Amino acid sequence: MRRILTKRNLVAVAVLGAAAVGVAAVAQHTGPGPDLAPVAAARVLEVETLAVRTESGYRLVQAYTGELRARRQAGLGLEVGGRIVSIHADVGARVGAGDLLVELDAAHLLASRDELDAGLRAARAALAELEAGPRAETIAAARALRDQRREERRLADLQLERRRALVERAVDSQADLDVAETNLRTADARLAEADARLAELEAGTRAEVLDAQRARVAELQAGLQRIAAALDDTLLRAPFDGVIAARDADEGAVVAAGDVVLRIVETDRIEAWIGVPEDVATRCGDADALRVEVDGRTVAVGPPRALPELDRRTRTATLVFDLDAGAGPRPRPGAIARLLVEQHTDARGFWLPLEALVPGARGLWSCRVLTPAGDGEAIVRRAALELLHVDGERAFVRGTLQDGDAVLASGVQRVVAGQRVRPVPTSETER
Repeated sequence: MRRILTKRNLVAVAVLGAAAVGVAAVAQHTGPGPDLAPVAAARVLEVETLAVRTESGYRLVQAYTGELRARRQAGLGLEVGGRIVSIHADVGARVGAGDLLVELDAAHLLASRDELDAGLRAARAALAELEAGPRAETIAAARALRDQRREERRLADLQLERRRALVERAVDSQADLDVAETNLRTADARLAEADARLAELEAGTRAEVLDAQRARVAELQAGLQRIAAALDDTLLRAPFDGVIAARDADEGAVVAAGDVVLRIVETDRIEAWIGVPEDVATRCGDADALRVEVDGRTVAVGPPRALPELDRRTRTATLVFDLDAGAGPRPRPGAIARLLVEQHTDARGFWLPLEALVPGARGLWSCRVLTPAGDGEAIVRRAALELLHVDGERAFVRGTLQDGDAVLASGVQRVVAGQRVRPVPTSETER
């Protein structure tokens, strides 16, 4: 084996030697060659920069989520029970305040109303007769009866005088005298009755009788009003403009007093109910500084109203906004609403694009600052930063930057501290 390897090595050496001789021969034939060109200098990296400007602070926009609610919604029921005979509005129907929605069977109430109405007409007729007083014919008849009683009394008195005279002469007995005296007393009683009757007719109806009859008329009127109220209770009307959201009964169903038949939701007046921290609620008095969004669209709202109590679950204060009725589609109750609150935070710092930042240790960040080095070039150095706020594609930071520093705007992963680069205006550099 050693012998074979030796031969192979010898062959390789021979080949290399032949190659060297060939190269030397070519060189001798062509003459001495030109000097090798120096290695081209490494190309300086062009970078995009921006000049930072000191800011006194930044505006922080905080978003709080809530929901839209109808200002008014109600479950509608009837004040009396009964059988439903008609429902005039179905789910999704838009109704106006006072529109008839549901009717109950009211046959028994209608019968009672007719009965009371007949009694009232009779009572009013009797009252009118009493207020008009006795007729002239009745008074004339009473006067004639009184005159007749007077004549009867005068005749009875004459007969009594004759009986007395005859008894004194012993012509008549004492019994005949007693009969005559009785007839006189009877005539006196009849005359007194006729006088009282005539006086009553001439004086008219007594006030007590008129008052009693007027009370009877009022009683019947109150009964009719009670029936009318009961009839009105058998009708369910819309309390406000809205849309029927649910229907819980149909015709023919017997419902009890207070059972919900329909549910109505007011869609023209919408409120946004949004919970915010208590300290934020105290700063939300000006509606012009607030913005409410629904489905990504800003909606106009009125000044907020704060509920007096904190939410027991979230411990937040609830703000209620009235949505202004304007052009465009109206949001529906139940939609998500977002309250955007802007506040200015005082802090000296700078705005930088996010792609200019380099994450570091312990939550710190850094950027690459360019220090001029002459000939249009600069040296890269590291500047430590503290991230204060992020707004979209930019961040507000503070650190060792100075106003007007040139900061590497992008491509921070391509350079290191101490590297020489050539700053290029932003417009000349392709991202």
